[in-house]
Amino acid sequence: MRVVQVPGPWNALGKVKFLFSTSYAQYLHDTPAKALFMQPYRALSHGCVRVQHPDTLAAFLLSENWMRKKDVQALWATSTPDKRVYLPKPVQVKLGYFTCWVDDRGVLQFRRDIYKRDMLLAHTAIALYRK
Repeated sequence: MRVVQVPGPWNALGKVKFLFSTSYAQYLHDTPAKALFMQPYRALSHGCVRVQHPDTLAAFLLSENWMRKKDVQALWATSTPDKRVYLPKPVQVKLGYFTCWVDDRGVLQFRRDIYKRDMLLAHTAIALYRK
């Protein structure tokens, strides 16, 4: 049995998802729950990445590849529930995982290390230091 949620603005993935080649079955996606972007805890997508402004990302990807701005806007406004668009030119995707950073106001921010990468990094740094 296969269960699929109908595409649309109420869909858990929002209006658009961006598939890319990865061995982890990850993707970028919109969300109908825009308020989640204001939360300090952001790991709410089970490994996939919510995009705060998916229409801007879609317009950039499409315009960089082959579509004119008016065509991108028309595609975004379409009521077709499941429209697939393939880019003729590959785009490299790099995802970063940060547990601390300095925000736009200059305030140091810390977040929980849900993937346990900080300890691995610390052990690696200590091992390199001891060499």
